Amino acid sequence: MAHFLRDQKITNLSVTEDNLTQISSTFADRAVVLNANIPENDATGKRAILSYVVRFDDKGYRVFSVDALLRHFRQATTVERVLFTVETGESLRSSRQTGAFMELRLDEKDPNTCFLSVTSDDNDWVDASFSAVQDTLIWLAAVNRARGILPFAAWWRGSNPTGDAAGTAVATVDQADIRALDSRKTVVRHGAASL
Repeated sequence: MAHFLRDQKITNLSVTEDNLTQISSTFADRAVVLNANIPENDATGKRAILSYVVRFDDKGYRVFSVDALLRHFRQATTVERVLFTVETGESLRSSRQTGAFMELRLDEKDPNTCFLSVTSDDNDWVDASFSAVQDTLIWLAAVNRARGILPFAAWWRGSNPTGDAAGTAVATVDQADIRALDSRKTVVRHGAASL
């Protein structure tokens, strides 16, 4: 059974298409660490896999490469949800009762379900994985804030993308890059702030 858990609600976060790649890289790095001592042909279900879910325009896809995620993202009119998941076969088979998993969920439909969650039997992996993703999100929020992607009210209050449960939950995803602000796609919009 997974004995260690760290989770946190995510608020006031904006990510661009390039940021999706950076978040994916952090998740891939953590999967490599988890798989480091597990043989390639492991039958115990301890090997971790990285997957993504993107829901847009009333369609949803689970994909296994960041290129496929970005391809679906680019064709979307409105992105409803994006999930990044690292999960072991053991976790899949037991409905996350055992094994290890890490998930970042950004959801426009229900801002209360925007969270980062990490659990495993290995406390060091949980802490390192949680911190790695949290550091990435804080860095992305700071960079995007400096580039003016967040609404003024969100960064003026000095809100932190992780740990500000009382703030307005806003996460945006740009189609191409930061310079294409008019093609901004909202992943999460909640409260009085709007883009």
